Amino acid sequence: MKKLLVITLISSFFFVSCNKKSEEIKSESKTGVPAVSEAQRPPDSVLILGIWQRTNKKMWMEFRSDGTFDIGKDKIVKDSNRHWHIDTAKKALFLDFSNGAKFIPYNVNNSRLHLDFKDRGKQIDMVRIGVRPDVQP
Repeated sequence: MKKLLVITLISSFFFVSCNKKSEEIKSESKTGVPAVSEAQRPPDSVLILGIWQRTNKKMWMEFRSDGTFDIGKDKIVKDSNRHWHIDTAKKALFLDFSNGAKFIPYNVNNSRLHLDFKDRGKQIDMVRIGVRPDVQP
């Protein structure tokens, strides 16, 4: 009887751990990004580092770990060494453009950055196109 109980416990533990691993693999295959729990997810201030390009235009932004960013189009830098930071309480990205500063609602993950310019009625989607070796998230 004890052997049957031990075998049942071991097999149920094995089944649960295999099922959990299977769910993680399914989640990863849908997004192409490994499934990461909230506790393992890097902070947004790290995820945002890198070079981002608008999905439908040639505009790009580069966020650096020193708290500065550049904006450009094609190979031309339009605004450089501007200040940025994340206000976690507001869930907003502070961008100090040359023509004024703004708090912009955002959403970021390893491959996508979504900015919501509510004052202009514009939503901007960007994809990560590069990360310099010195600022790897």
